Amino acid sequence: MSRFSRWIPSRRWLLIPPVVIGVTVVMILANSQKELARVAPQETSIPLLVTQVQAEPIFAEAIGFGTARARRVWTAVSEVGGRIRQTHHNLRSGIHVEQGQLLIHIDPIDYELRVQQRRADLAQFEAQLEQLELGRTADQHSLEIQENLLKVRESEVRRFQQLGESAAASQSEQETAQATWLQQAQSVQTLKNSLMLYPAQIAAAEANVNLAKSRRAEAERDVERTTIVAPFSGVLSDVSLEPNQYVAPGERLFQLLDTQLVEVEAQFSQAQLSQLWTSHLPSSDPASPGMASQATPSPYAPPGSKLAAGLSAVVTTRSGDVTRTYTGQPVRISESLDDQTRTLGIVIRVRNEEGVPGSQPFALRPGAYCEVTLTAKAATTAMLIPRSCLEAGSVFVVDHENRLRRREVRVGFALRDHVVISEGVSDGDLVVVNPPAIVMDGALIEPEIIQRRPRAFASSLSASETRE
Repeated sequence: MSRFSRWIPSRRWLLIPPVVIGVTVVMILANSQKELARVAPQETSIPLLVTQVQAEPIFAEAIGFGTARARRVWTAVSEVGGRIRQTHHNLRSGIHVEQGQLLIHIDPIDYELRVQQRRADLAQFEAQLEQLELGRTADQHSLEIQENLLKVRESEVRRFQQLGESAAASQSEQETAQATWLQQAQSVQTLKNSLMLYPAQIAAAEANVNLAKSRRAEAERDVERTTIVAPFSGVLSDVSLEPNQYVAPGERLFQLLDTQLVEVEAQFSQAQLSQLWTSHLPSSDPASPGMASQATPSPYAPPGSKLAAGLSAVVTTRSGDVTRTYTGQPVRISESLDDQTRTLGIVIRVRNEEGVPGSQPFALRPGAYCEVTLTAKAATTAMLIPRSCLEAGSVFVVDHENRLRRREVRVGFALRDHVVISEGVSDGDLVVVNPPAIVMDGALIEPEIIQRRPRAFASSLSASETRE
């Protein structure tokens, strides 16, 4: 060991051989390695769903909500008092009755007796009037006779005066003739005074006759009021009456609902109605045929037939999984905005099927909560895209190199899950349906055109189809 130590003065020399060997191996490997081929970086395309924009006829619509009510509600009120003598054979709530059918008959005996009394009073007053007229006629004849007699007495007075001048008649005879003439003049004046009173007496008697006639007519109407019939066909409501029950005058008895015609006053915002009416106005821009004018008309559109001529309505009711639709007709607009919601009501009239509405389980009944869809009958040609395409007032359009380009667009009106674009896109453009959260303008994509839904907005569909 000591002999070997003499040849190796320090152990650090032992590290030199491995290092030399390692460097030699690295140099050999470096000289033998081939140069790697350089590959240019390639851009990866992003797969995205796109839809192709098409100019198509659009029927603008607005959706509102309201409660169905009967078009006519008649409240039966007892105009006379008495015991109920007869009722409808099945006077219960929910029963359908026909127009003119008997509902309630109150005992009329007391009112019939009153009619007889009023007739007797009338006969008495008519007799008094006739008596006065006969008396006036008799007094007129008597006056003629008395006036002739007065002329005779007057002639006698003149004759006795002439005889007195020739001493052929005494003074007492002249005074007697004068007194007879005065008595006759008094009789004539009495008859004249009597005849002067006849017009007032006859007028009073005629007034009594007219009053008696009015009372008789009132009594006869009270007899008619004891019978209550249905003024129109409908369904009874709030009935709680039984035979022999006493009803007082003015007592509310029940209601009759006209279920053949049901009305729904649906509430719409003014923005909805403005879009609805603006969408089918004739365009003022020749470059965009069929597009709506930018001028917004008043939401208070013409009522009645003009309203029905421009709009169609579908009323929908839902109960669990059951959905039913009815065809309606807009008939009028409410007179003012709602105080709380500031919406405007449009009344939609629905005609139930012919037959007995009360027995139809699927008829639109009062009290149903309804969704009303108003659709413009006139179409406007516009670009329609899904709502999901919009992002902060712009969309991403795919150019001819399959690269994304952001475009600012002008949105017209909304239509369910779609929006109408008036400016920013052209017919045939590919628009990204769901833009990713992070996307760069000019990014390369791999477009996948989704299958367009049927042209649901280019033709009128039934209410059930539009809800599917």
